[in-house]
Amino acid sequence: RFREAHTAMRTARVLTRLSTSRRRLSGARSLSSSGVLPSHALSSSSFPTVDVGGLLPEAASDRRAAAHESLRAALVGDDAPGFFYALDAPDALSRAYLDDVYDFVSRAHDLPAGVKSKFADPELGSGELGCAYNGPDVGHLEPSYDGVSTATASAWDYSPHGAARAGGGWDAALPCDFAATFEDLYARQNAVGRAVLVGVAEVLGLPPDTFARSFDEGDLGTIRLISYPGYDEPVHTFTTANANSGDHSWTYYDEDTLHPADVGIAPHTDFEAFTLMHQDAPGLQLLTRGELDKGADADWIDAPVADAFVVIVGDVLERYTNGVLRATPHRVVRRANARRSIIRFN
Repeated sequence: RFREAHTAMRTARVLTRLSTSRRRLSGARSLSSSGVLPSHALSSSSFPTVDVGGLLPEAASDRRAAAHESLRAALVGDDAPGFFYALDAPDALSRAYLDDVYDFVSRAHDLPAGVKSKFADPELGSGELGCAYNGPDVGHLEPSYDGVSTATASAWDYSPHGAARAGGGWDAALPCDFAATFEDLYARQNAVGRAVLVGVAEVLGLPPDTFARSFDEGDLGTIRLISYPGYDEPVHTFTTANANSGDHSWTYYDEDTLHPADVGIAPHTDFEAFTLMHQDAPGLQLLTRGELDKGADADWIDAPVADAFVVIVGDVLERYTNGVLRATPHRVVRRANARRSIIRFN
């Protein structure tokens, strides 16, 4: 069950992050909102796509079969990339609605540091507080994952499970719409989350509720709303590390000299079952399944900014399927443009 695996995975990830290292991140380009790819453009690109509307219970059988075929091609087998863009999501996650969410992201990150600091307790986090915040402005940084680099991201996390544990009034110090906005977004994402879990079970030839029943029994999902500043002067340096110092060959530095650099978020996999990721500007990079064991020769690819969520596999689903599915390494590189993202850990 995800509930039992969640705690074990959290512990394992902390230990892994202290031992792993990473390649130097570089490159910068800007993209305006007009550069967001519409979903039909993704369909004709080389990036894997899945009609998640075809995974919903009400989908016609032929549409469901086509969605299964796309999902299998995206996630199953050594040639599968290991991630996909979710097309034709329910109207509840429309572009207009997500534009409103991005406005909320900006307002949340513009709150005074004094308000944010009330939720900046890494020992408790959203699982105890309902909401949690980390960022340079409150002195609690995003974990470096490699134990060396400094992340520039700031993030608000929301856990409905944590809100219930915190009890009434957990959001008293926050704007009046804060809790309701998180609750609404979480509920809207649930349909996609459950559809993906059912679809994965079906393409693996398992009973449809194999994974979804854990989701239904009380998941420990989390929303994360992240803000990345535009590039300015580097704030730290990092050095060469042994490519074999971590437990994955894709975590390394590829330079032998000091480099001034700062990163969005260093390479890692998510420890949950899977993650929904939406971005409004470039920066997200992914490692395909075929690149996982190539070490310094692995190629990271830029994820297009599109009117769709990216779906990546997490550690729990890799373990749950005995490695038939593989967790997706990803990172966020620093760009000249500021960047926001909407994340749902399932």
